[in-house]
Amino acid sequence: MREDIADQSVTDDAVYSRWKPFDDVCVDTWLVPVLPWHVRVHRVETTHELHSAEGGFALDRSGANVSSTYEHLTDDATAIARYPAGISVLEDLSGMRNSSMALQDSNVNLAYQRTIVPTLTGKLRPGETWLTTGVLATPDPQTDIPLQARPEVSIDGSAFTVTDATGDQIHQDRL
Repeated sequence: MREDIADQSVTDDAVYSRWKPFDDVCVDTWLVPVLPWHVRVHRVETTHELHSAEGGFALDRSGANVSSTYEHLTDDATAIARYPAGISVLEDLSGMRNSSMALQDSNVNLAYQRTIVPTLTGKLRPGETWLTTGVLATPDPQTDIPLQARPEVSIDGSAFTVTDATGDQIHQDRL
């Protein structure tokens, strides 16, 4: 959780923050809009092994007791939840984590009693790790999910570039 924010900035094409969940862990995070997606880029520096979990947007799952009213799709890098309340997609663009669905306990969410959150989990080794995630959500459960139009992130040392599905550069940054 982002409790100790050491630095932050906002530009026309990204939001940045540096935060420290523990004294010996530093995380740099950029949020970059690539409509209809947004990209999350995390650079994690740690002195010990970590277990990480990153969630997508929560969906209301109230009343979804009949399997024909919802859909869960997970593979190695993608988690998709489709409910009457909408669609939430989480895509591990770095290919380092496993996807799953987190059924939230009752009353965890302020707006809905029962929610589901697409989730990516993995282990991080000591040192520097870059995690990149594509995130998409819509309140329309009938929307075709544009997985073929997902953005891409390339990492080069201490710099990264976010491109859209056509290869146009959206954002470039360096530590």
